[in-house]
Amino acid sequence: MGGTMTVGITRKASASFTRPSDTNTYTINDEVSNDVDQADAVAMTFSNVVGLPSGAGYVVGGKLVVSGDTVAAGSFRLWLYTVAPTMVGDQNGYGLLNTLREELIGYLDFSLETEDTTAGNTAVAFNHSSRIPFQNTADRHLYGALVAEAAFVASSAQTFYAELIIEGND
Repeated sequence: MGGTMTVGITRKASASFTRPSDTNTYTINDEVSNDVDQADAVAMTFSNVVGLPSGAGYVVGGKLVVSGDTVAAGSFRLWLYTVAPTMVGDQNGYGLLNTLREELIGYLDFSLETEDTTAGNTAVAFNHSSRIPFQNTADRHLYGALVAEAAFVASSAQTFYAELIIEGND
């Protein structure tokens, strides 16, 4: 048998932030980010997901980990882009912008499970059922905006950690 087989490269890329120090309740479609002010809210940056600035690949899964003294169950959507999206600020309604339609590559959904807070203080969710294609045009990174998909009772200064699993062909 002749032919060539190309084997992809699997990478993990992560990003995290600490939300503001309050215990307000999020409602559906609220942005979950590092700051309530739009000017200071920053998209999650998943660095070096491909080896070359023009690299391509697939997001094939991910993990969301949330810390806090009290961790409640919650549902979240991580919107993924090839450029940093416009953020609206923590606990403000997030909406997709038509100007970013070409940079939006897809999303990962996560449903956190409540952890027994007597022994730990972390909730985690996995998504291993995705295959989101992307082609980078500007740099080697992907960017994310985390949005509450249901009401969520926050703990003060919770840390949100997201990890992407990438299959690249660079």
